[in-house]
Amino acid sequence: MPASRRGLLVESVEPGSPGEAAGVRPGDSLLRVAGRDVRDPLDVKFHSAEARVALTIRRGGSEFDVEAIKEPDEDLGIVLPDMEIRRCPNKCVFCFVDQMPPGQRESLYVRDEDYRFSFLYGSYITLTNLSRSDRERIALQRLSPLYVSVHTTDPDLRRRMLRGSRAGRIMEEMAWLAGHGIRMHAQVVVCPEINDGPALDRTIRDLRSLGRSVLSLAVVPVGLTSHRGGLAVLRPVDREYARSLIRALRPVQDEIRRERGEGWLYLSDEWYLIAERRFPALRRYDDLPQVENGVGMVPVFLSRFRRGLRRLDGKKARRLRVAAVTGTHFAPFLREAAERIRRRTGFDLTVAEVPNDFLGPSVTVAGLMAGRDVKTRLSGVSFDRAWVPDVCFSFDGMTIDGWTLAGLSASLGKPVDAVPAEAGGFLKQVERLCA
Repeated sequence: MPASRRGLLVESVEPGSPGEAAGVRPGDSLLRVAGRDVRDPLDVKFHSAEARVALTIRRGGSEFDVEAIKEPDEDLGIVLPDMEIRRCPNKCVFCFVDQMPPGQRESLYVRDEDYRFSFLYGSYITLTNLSRSDRERIALQRLSPLYVSVHTTDPDLRRRMLRGSRAGRIMEEMAWLAGHGIRMHAQVVVCPEINDGPALDRTIRDLRSLGRSVLSLAVVPVGLTSHRGGLAVLRPVDREYARSLIRALRPVQDEIRRERGEGWLYLSDEWYLIAERRFPALRRYDDLPQVENGVGMVPVFLSRFRRGLRRLDGKKARRLRVAAVTGTHFAPFLREAAERIRRRTGFDLTVAEVPNDFLGPSVTVAGLMAGRDVKTRLSGVSFDRAWVPDVCFSFDGMTIDGWTLAGLSASLGKPVDAVPAEAGGFLKQVERLCA
């Protein structure tokens, strides 16, 4: 039976919410909202935007209507099961999932490709599994913006890279969405000697041809782990390659900025870290449209850290040794920040740089640090308390290899805290340990 006929099981109802006031109870089935069948929580959100919303409920053998009264756009407070995520039909030559070590938890091996999650959470999708009804729903419900992994607009090359039968239709798919008012952020994962050079030039031209429907384009270096046995041979991005790409794209970025009045084409932070080059001025990242994709994350931290440091004026640190762990690329910046904090407050903050033995030395970002690598590194450091960036932990509180904060604390015999990776939250954490 289709989900719209079965309804959606109500798992719980938030106290004091419009749903509770309307009489919705845990265990009910939510069949319709505003007279429309609902397939998933996104339908519920879309159809419940008005101040008065009719809800059709099944309870036991009875079906009846109730009315929720709320502020426009206020949530109903009805907690429904998570949406089952759709799987990716492709087998990309650079897929990170294929490069995971064996024997980890099942969720790490899921290839996701779901336009609903792209709209809700900014997940990147390839647009290779959309049905006609999917497109119609995207247009009807104005699911915009979407986040699209383009990689190349050359149809033959994209089919070879994604190894999917529908991969070559990327420009047709994006043009259809653009024609129905849907805006998109795009990304290209650059694989040296595959989709760079003339292929990358073509991709940029083609996406520019879609005008304001493409809000931004991020260019990201391919990520390669040490677990590529039996997979396609890919060239890693090294310092000289990163420098050459930065040089090649800078005139294009300048041209686009003159044309659009904004950057639009952005390089992820990794390019500058690998190249050992200074980041562009923060203003060149505009309103940070791709910061969650690692574009401008380090420059934002540095800028906000400098501005926020004054909050520590007049503060004196407690006698406490803190070890802050981070990935190898960000470690020099965090060491500089720690030294500035020490000079201002006397805070004993040691930066513990964590090499990634779990995935391999070329994986340098803090968000992919493994719990076992954190434990190994901290075992060689004298500290009273350890800080691990919150980006290391999934929504269910686990590192990529399944460690929890409690597990790290128990293993090390010292308290371990998850601290914000952004500058403001990090400085607040410092301030709490100052008098």
